[in-house]
Amino acid sequence: MSQKIPTFGIGSAPTTSLLPTLNYGLFSQTSDSVAITGTDEESLIGSGVGSLSVPANNFKVGDSYHLKMGGLISSANNIDLVFNIKSNDIVLATSGLMNMPQTTNKVWEIEVDFVIRSLGSATNASIQTIGSYIFNKDASNAFEGVDFFDLNNTTFNTEILNNLNITAQWQSSDPQNSISTSILVLSKTY
Repeated sequence: MSQKIPTFGIGSAPTTSLLPTLNYGLFSQTSDSVAITGTDEESLIGSGVGSLSVPANNFKVGDSYHLKMGGLISSANNIDLVFNIKSNDIVLATSGLMNMPQTTNKVWEIEVDFVIRSLGSATNASIQTIGSYIFNKDASNAFEGVDFFDLNNTTFNTEILNNLNITAQWQSSDPQNSISTSILVLSKTY
């Protein structure tokens, strides 16, 4: 898809050139994910349109992607939660353990950016991931969150099919714990 951009030359009338747009939709979630309530690591992604896969040998150095997702969370006080951003079963980035305060049906959101830095098999390919997770808690309705910044240059491999997955895992069982995703959009930005 292209957009028309006017260009101007010295002493001439405006002309139009075709430049590619910079944002390409790859996946849009169209139904809520299953709520994660137990201690098993499970996917936070519901069904949608598009694809979360990149075929083998299809990345280029500099390829950049933006992911935004969010939904509802409830948690008992002092319960640990972890998010993992994965390609296949390879962790690209993790939030690490986050000690959650009490939340009751509160909104949460994750934004993640990925950049392909080098191509090849594991130990040759690399991907830089940066992201943030925010939510608001019951007490004072204040926003809290965590940032993460990871470079995977040991196990990431561009010579295989890569399937993106985002998982969550509670570290202890409590009937108040629940997290689900209502929106997830993945776009290619470069």
